[in-house]
Amino acid sequence: MIQLRSSEKLAQARLKAIERVMAEHKKANEKAAKEKEVLRVKFEELEGKLKSAGTAKKELARENTRLEQAAATLEKEKTELLEERDAEVEKLIGERQRLRDSRGLEVTPHQNESGKIFGIDCGTEIHQKGRNRANRLRSSRWLDLRGQDVVSTIKPAECQHKKEV
Repeated sequence: MIQLRSSEKLAQARLKAIERVMAEHKKANEKAAKEKEVLRVKFEELEGKLKSAGTAKKELARENTRLEQAAATLEKEKTELLEERDAEVEKLIGERQRLRDSRGLEVTPHQNESGKIFGIDCGTEIHQKGRNRANRLRSSRWLDLRGQDVVSTIKPAECQHKKEV
């Protein structure tokens, strides 16, 4: 009986130890389940953020491509406009030079009036002098090396009228 009592005590001690270990395991399992749930919620949040970041990245890539295309188009237009501007500038420079060159052939109002007083058209006189000079030079076989027309080298200052008394 003594053995029976000691074996019962031993069995009860083992049972209490087993219950205590089971309670510890149960607490650990509950704690792990709570941590697992918290981690699952955090994982879902991070997964949602990752998806939204991926979507935002794709949207930014599309926007970047669109902006690059717009920049390329604007650069092309800028180049075309600069070429047009340069062509217009060259045209205006040529026009300005042509006007400067033609100024030497102009008859001033004073010269024109003085020519009309004496009954002479000064512009006609200049061209007539130029033609006469060109004919003389051609007949003597003298050529202008620069290839200029001799009439264009005569200045309006050569058209001076002297009042005949």
